[in-house]
Amino acid sequence: LASLHCDFGRMVVGIEPRGDQMPIGGNSRDIQLTMSSDEAFKLAHTALEQIGKVKDENPAERRIKGSIRYGLQKVLVKAHVEANGDVSIVSLKAQGDDVWGVGAKKVLERWAQAVEGSR
Repeated sequence: LASLHCDFGRMVVGIEPRGDQMPIGGNSRDIQLTMSSDEAFKLAHTALEQIGKVKDENPAERRIKGSIRYGLQKVLVKAHVEANGDVSIVSLKAQGDDVWGVGAKKVLERWAQAVEGSR
């Protein structure tokens, strides 16, 4: 949740997210793959190309940014791949326009299925 700060004398209203929490309309998901982090990065990249658009990538940091359509909204997505022994963890994050986060959740489900189906 977020904390709400109001100062009605000056008509200032602000919302600040607390800690690691996703913003309103956001969602996240982790996938564990038994492969190297470079292979997992390529897999996540290929899956995003199949169902959306890759906007930016950094192979050295193993980060990808892009977008996937859900209905009329364009959901912004990010992935980061980390090595954890012989397992790679693909952290997927999405931010949509709806406050319930349905678009972000559905997009992450599709992306995760594409990643797992590409193995």
